[in-house]
Amino acid sequence: MALSNEQIRQVLRQAGWPEFLIPIMAAIGLGESNGDPTITRYRRAGQGQRLPEASIGLFQINLLAHPEYSAANLTDPVNNARAALQIYQQQGLRAWGSYTDGRYRQYLVGDENAGSPTGSGAGAVPVSSGGGNVVTRYLGLDWLLGNVPNGSDKYGQAAKSGYTFSGQQRYLAAIAIIVIVIAFTWSEF
Repeated sequence: MALSNEQIRQVLRQAGWPEFLIPIMAAIGLGESNGDPTITRYRRAGQGQRLPEASIGLFQINLLAHPEYSAANLTDPVNNARAALQIYQQQGLRAWGSYTDGRYRQYLVGDENAGSPTGSGAGAVPVSSGGGNVVTRYLGLDWLLGNVPNGSDKYGQAAKSGYTFSGQQRYLAAIAIIVIVIAFTWSEF
């Protein structure tokens, strides 16, 4: 039984995901498994031989890469989402193929598509579903304006550099970018 986008969002909330990541992770879950929490995909070698590599459940947790998880537990959607949260905290969103290749975008619903020039989500930069508006999300300014957690990059992933920026610093950077854009635009006339 496949889960809907809204059902996946509820599972993510139960698993403790931050609210601003839930729309993207629900779309990633649909991109990875079509919302099927019981699916198991094996990587196959030539001639139909199975390798000891299986990806399990809603977020396709790879058991070879993550042997700390049990296949039986990962078919439970909430357990799978909890494992995905731990993986996200270590690796970020790039741990999922549907994120890196963009497949997740077709499953974004609601205001996540609003930043797209086409309205289909194809060019959207889904940063945060909480706070900000279409312009700031599309331009990636939510991060500068402080609409994602301090110490995070513009996609809400933990900063790797160790540098964090206050809301005031982000605000000043946003103002500087706007001034530069206006100055450049006026210089063209």
